[in-house]
Amino acid sequence: MAWYIELLIVAVSILALLAIRMPLGFVFGVVGTAGIIIYSGLHSCVVIAQELHDMLSDFVLITIPLFVLMAELLSSGGFISDLYDSVEKLTGRLRGSLCIATIIASAIFAAVCGSSYVTAASLGSMTLPEMLKHGYSKKLASGSVAAGGSLGILIPPSLAFVIYGYMSGASIAALFIAGIIPGLLLASLFILNILILSRLFPSVADVYAQMGWEAKLKSTSKILPVVILAILVLASIYVGIATPAEAAAIGSILSLVLCSIYKKLSWDMLLRSLRNTIAVSGFLLLLMCTAKILGFMMAKVGIMYGLQSSLVKLPPWLFILIVYLTIAVLGLFLEGTSIIVLTTPIFAPAVQAMGFSLIWYGVILVLFIEIALLSPPVGMNCYIVAEIGKSLQIGVEDVFKGVIPFLIALVVCVVLITLIPRLALWLPSTMG
Repeated sequence: MAWYIELLIVAVSILALLAIRMPLGFVFGVVGTAGIIIYSGLHSCVVIAQELHDMLSDFVLITIPLFVLMAELLSSGGFISDLYDSVEKLTGRLRGSLCIATIIASAIFAAVCGSSYVTAASLGSMTLPEMLKHGYSKKLASGSVAAGGSLGILIPPSLAFVIYGYMSGASIAALFIAGIIPGLLLASLFILNILILSRLFPSVADVYAQMGWEAKLKSTSKILPVVILAILVLASIYVGIATPAEAAAIGSILSLVLCSIYKKLSWDMLLRSLRNTIAVSGFLLLLMCTAKILGFMMAKVGIMYGLQSSLVKLPPWLFILIVYLTIAVLGLFLEGTSIIVLTTPIFAPAVQAMGFSLIWYGVILVLFIEIALLSPPVGMNCYIVAEIGKSLQIGVEDVFKGVIPFLIALVVCVVLITLIPRLALWLPSTMG
């Protein structure tokens, strides 16, 4: 049977199981296991168990729960509200300053978080009531929160980079550092968006009360704990003192110390953080395990080789276009982690064979996942913000309309990184 017919059967099987609302993690596992048994027999299940054991025994994967724990501790400890309050005071003179403060606070929190969902949820509950109270439009307010949350998977440390790096073989440390300039570029484009919208349509945003310089300087002290923690974690990776896993461990310990110093540590808070860490990490690892089974099956029956050999024969511009379109279409139906675990085993070897950098492709992939986080009908960040804003009469349609300008900024960022790969590759090339 030709590889493309086998691929079609796999795709139809996945869609059929999704149609009956089977959880995506189990879909990958069921299709992969069924394919292996049909192709190699029931005895091959031993190989599946061995593959999963080897994967979950890999020390690199400890990075995921440690970074999740760091984010949960800081969020539960109230550092995010202090962070937003401080940035809010510093941007008071500008029209649309509360939206700008949301983007800046999201970018700073992203540097210690790694999750878009946590970033959007943590900032949304604080910023939406404040913006609506000051006369901001529901669309701009909710759109800025959803867009700011998407920075959580681009600005390092990023769980998306950890998963992609593990599955592609690319350096996770280099991926972290590669995300810094694109992350700052994207945050700047978001802020530029808000300034332009506020200038063209003054009714969508107001000017926040101006604070004196003494109050501004005093408020900066609230930023320092999170900023210093982010710098220590990233600097240790950049100069080669620590691996991402070791940096995650350091970050978790320092987060615990900060919570203790600022008297925000309690047994309830600690247990809540640990429960959330287990839930998030368990979901991600389950998805990676079942995707591993699916990838193993596709490689065993020849689908992977057939698809990759066809892709590498294409002209570079057509190859890039097909990859971009495929990820963009998948983003309309799947959430970000699913896209990474599904496409990386297929596209990463082809990207390398075509002579492109796996680090560059990783940044592009994450940017497309950010687009998926804001695009209907899935758009997880939009649904999270809508759920938070339900009591404020913010509907899902308000959020989806509000993110349109930010989606344009994301597309501009993708184009810039595609045309100027050095934006992603220069900083990793200087690593110690």
